[in-house]
Amino acid sequence: MVRHTIFLSVLATCLLLLPHTTEAAAQRRIALVIGNAAYQTAPLRNPVNDATDMATALRQLGFEVTLLRDADLRVMDEALDAFNLQLRQGGVGLFYYAGHGVQVNGENYLIPLGSRIDKETDVKYEAVPVGRVLDNAADAGNDMNIIILDACRDNPFARNWRSRQRGLAVVQAARGALIAYATAPGSVAFDGSERNGTYTKHLLQQMRTPGLSIEQMFKQVREGVVKETGGRQIPWESSSLIGSFIFRSQEGGSPSVAGSTVRPPGSSVAPPASADPDPEAVMWALVEKSSHPDDITAFLNAYPSGRFSPAARLKLQQLQRQQQATAPTIGSAESQRLAKEPQQSTTPEQSAKGGIEALGGGSKEPQQQTVKSPEASKQKESPPKVARLDPEIKLRERESVSVPGATIRIYPNSGKEWSRKVPAFRINLKPVSNREFLEFVKSSPQWKKSHIAKNLHDGNYLKHWKNDETIDPQEIDLPVRYVSYYAAEAYCRAIGKTLPGLQQYFVAANISGVGRTSISYDSFYKTPSFAFMSVEWTDTTWREPPSDSGKRILYKDGTVHNRDSSSEVDKRYTGRFLGFRCAE
Repeated sequence: MVRHTIFLSVLATCLLLLPHTTEAAAQRRIALVIGNAAYQTAPLRNPVNDATDMATALRQLGFEVTLLRDADLRVMDEALDAFNLQLRQGGVGLFYYAGHGVQVNGENYLIPLGSRIDKETDVKYEAVPVGRVLDNAADAGNDMNIIILDACRDNPFARNWRSRQRGLAVVQAARGALIAYATAPGSVAFDGSERNGTYTKHLLQQMRTPGLSIEQMFKQVREGVVKETGGRQIPWESSSLIGSFIFRSQEGGSPSVAGSTVRPPGSSVAPPASADPDPEAVMWALVEKSSHPDDITAFLNAYPSGRFSPAARLKLQQLQRQQQATAPTIGSAESQRLAKEPQQSTTPEQSAKGGIEALGGGSKEPQQQTVKSPEASKQKESPPKVARLDPEIKLRERESVSVPGATIRIYPNSGKEWSRKVPAFRINLKPVSNREFLEFVKSSPQWKKSHIAKNLHDGNYLKHWKNDETIDPQEIDLPVRYVSYYAAEAYCRAIGKTLPGLQQYFVAANISGVGRTSISYDSFYKTPSFAFMSVEWTDTTWREPPSDSGKRILYKDGTVHNRDSSSEVDKRYTGRFLGFRCAE
């Protein structure tokens, strides 16, 4: 810790000495690169190499790159959300994916690692739809988007499906976008016998060729692939580009920034970028590969709304998840501590009373607890394959942060300024985990999967749990998902708290600068890392109280919600990427 503190202090001092950087005349370039290969079913040889080499090439060509190797669904979704936030700041976006991809009913899907797909209907729940990538690009409103899919390999699940569709389906590119496929619709691509797949190998070669327009570059890639495969693989593109783009300018220009200008036909080329170093880019280059969360946190404190902050938040979440995976679980540590204490017999009435007290009710007198020794547990049951918790473990007070009172101001493009005063409050730093929610449903059985009333959820409640009290060990300390508003509100109420309001989320996350929004705090406030999920429940509805529309707004980090958005959903809704936290 001392070493990191010294490192960050020296780094901050050095950055202050850097010359002021003017805005680069060349367009900003952002890329998300994903390579999935280590599938349990039908592993692939090249995608991780393809993604790694693609990331290197793009960095040399001036792109800010986020690289994912062998990513699961959660990581891919978080990366796409972060990528969308980056695109909203403008510039050229490039999404590259190498790995398994399938089509179901005309919709294309990218397959993450760890997907449990037995039938076609599982795909929409276990994979990433290409449509989401395209929607993110269209939503961002940036200058240009390039989507490259080297995902047209054989469907590894086809033998269990009724349909026998091969490759990917035809998708038309939206305005200002280009979609490049490794092969023609309905056909499959070749992995190749070299380090890179056939398509990506030629792509890497042609991207570095100076002076090629993007259309010329993909044409030369197609010629090279067709020649190498004897016509068995024919790459193709769907393009609705309006401006022009070249990956690398003619020799003599800087390969990191030259040729990155997007311009309407007939307009002049923008001058080269300033040679002054960018303090944010310098600091990010130093901490990007760090394995210490403190380094990433220091970067986010210095640049909370910077160009690299979405990638930094994603990196921080990954490092925190790795630490959780390697650290002893809270449940096991608690059991070991209690096992060392004198054991007292506990009657069923006492156990029930203890459960009530865990939810903030009943007598405040301490209750004795019974904990079985590890040896006794082993004699009575085989080693568990799923995570379990002792029923005696009570709901623990979560780590939370105090947020000072603040005033939110939104300056619309037309109309009057909107402002609202938000009183001081406390909010949890992390979403409620599966472990904590399991303790809750044990204390309140009416919220178990098999007990919850049908009118309090949409049918997918706690879908990722194996049964009422059994959870995959890899999920136990991750945020709980598939929870309706009713269940989330009951959990917070049980511990004497409430679901946060939308404005509390705005203030806690400090969304100043997003959508012409500013926030002024009553006292100093340093925004911590909240590890936000893709969306989280709020206690806010567009309908004025005391009316209740039966819906609530979902908070999405970095978004200023409005009444025309789709952020308000039925309170019975449960989602794969939907979680919650509590406030007071």
